[in-house]
Amino acid sequence: MQVGARTSVWLNGKQVVKHAIMENFWDRSRPHFATGPIQLQTHGGEIRWKNIFLREIPADEANRILAADGGEGFTQIFNGKDFTGWSGPVENYEVHDGVLMCKPEKGGTIYTNDEYADFVARLEFKLPAGGNNGLAIRYPGQGDTAYVGMCELQVLDTEHPKYKNLDPRQAHGSAYGMIAAHRGYLRPTGEWNFQEVTVKGSTLKVELNGSVILDGDLAKVTEFMANSPHPGKDRTSGHFGFAGHSDPVQFRNVSIKRLSSSDKSAAAAQVEKAELGSTVNVHRCGTIYLAGQPGRDDLAKLKEQGVAMVIDLRTDGEIDWDEGAAVKGQGIDYAKLAFRGADSLTDDILNKTRELLCVAVKENRKIVVHCGSANRVGAVWLAHRVLDDGLSWEAAAAEAEEVGLRTPAYSERVKSYVAAKQAK
Repeated sequence: MQVGARTSVWLNGKQVVKHAIMENFWDRSRPHFATGPIQLQTHGGEIRWKNIFLREIPADEANRILAADGGEGFTQIFNGKDFTGWSGPVENYEVHDGVLMCKPEKGGTIYTNDEYADFVARLEFKLPAGGNNGLAIRYPGQGDTAYVGMCELQVLDTEHPKYKNLDPRQAHGSAYGMIAAHRGYLRPTGEWNFQEVTVKGSTLKVELNGSVILDGDLAKVTEFMANSPHPGKDRTSGHFGFAGHSDPVQFRNVSIKRLSSSDKSAAAAQVEKAELGSTVNVHRCGTIYLAGQPGRDDLAKLKEQGVAMVIDLRTDGEIDWDEGAAVKGQGIDYAKLAFRGADSLTDDILNKTRELLCVAVKENRKIVVHCGSANRVGAVWLAHRVLDDGLSWEAAAAEAEEVGLRTPAYSERVKSYVAAKQAK
C-alpha cells in the first residue's frame, strides 16, 4: 500500500513493512515521486508474477490512513464547533460542520491559548484556487508570525498561475522566507490535504500527504528572502495558529502532541540528518553515525574523518566484497553483529551493540553503525535509547523510525527485549 511516500507491505497475510518512508532512489535529496508507473523488477534471476490488481486510494481514505498511524498522544485543539481555546481576531473566521475557515477578504492570525515548545501537529486543509494561509509556529501572540514567531509555514496553492514567479521560500510548506519546501505534493485544488508538522528545538519537518517536503534547521539559516531578518526564528516556545490572508482556506481535524522535555534531557544528544560520502540514509547522534551501507570509497575515507569503529549488522553474502578487511586495513576497529530477521536478533546481539554504543558515548569515539538501509540499525538504536538513554518507548520508537526502522517484527522483538530488561 502506497500513500505518498509511506509504504506498507503484507506478505502472505503478515505485515512486514509498516508505514515506512520510501526513499527516492534516483535523487535522495528529494521525496519520492508523487505519481508514476508501477514497475516489476528483477535482479538477474527468474521471478514470476500473477494476479496483479491495483486500486487507487482516494484522498479522504488516504487521509484516514495517514491519521490512523501513530495517532497516540494527540489532543484535538479545535473542537469543530466554536473558537473555545483560541484567541486573536476570531471574528474574521467562521466554523461550520467541523471546519474552520478564514472569511473571504478577512484575515489575521488566530492562535491557541496554550503555548507549545516542541510538538507534532496534525491537520487537514483545503485550498481554494490561489488560496493563501499559513501555520503560525511558536507565535508570541502579536505581530507578523513570519517574522516575530519562530516562523510561518506556508499554506498556499503554489501551482496557481498567479504564483508562477514565487520565491521558492514562499511555496507551500516552506518556512516563509527562510527554507524552501519541495513542490508538487499538494492534492488537486479543492481536495482535502493531510499534513503533519514536527517542531523540535530549532528544527522543522513538514510531511504533506505522506511525503516529507521540508526537513530543516532554522538555526543554520543565514540567508533570508529580500534580506529581511527573522528575529523570532530562535523562539523556543509560543502559540500555534492560523495566519489568514483574505482567502477562504479551510481546516479540520486539528490536533497537537507535545514532545516531552524529559525525553530531551534524558539523552546527551539528539538525532539529526548527516552525510557520510555517498552513503544512504545517514543520521548522527553526537559521535554516533547511523546509516545504510557505505560504499568502498566511503569506507576508504573513514580514517581521515576520525571514525574509530564500524559496527556491521549485515550477514555474510549481502555484499560481494570484504568490508571487514577494508575497514581493518585502515586501522579502524570492526565489529560484526549480524542478523537478518527478527528471529535472529538475539539478546546477545542487542547486549553487545548497546555496550559498544555506551562506550562510544562515554569515550567520545566516532563510530558508524550500519546495515543495508538502516532498518536494522533503527532496531538496535531503539533498544539503546530506551534502556541506556532513558527515552520513553514512544519517543524512542519515533526516533528509530526516523533513523530507518520500518519492519514491525523488529519493533516487537525489541519491545520484548526491553520489557524483560526493565522487569529485572
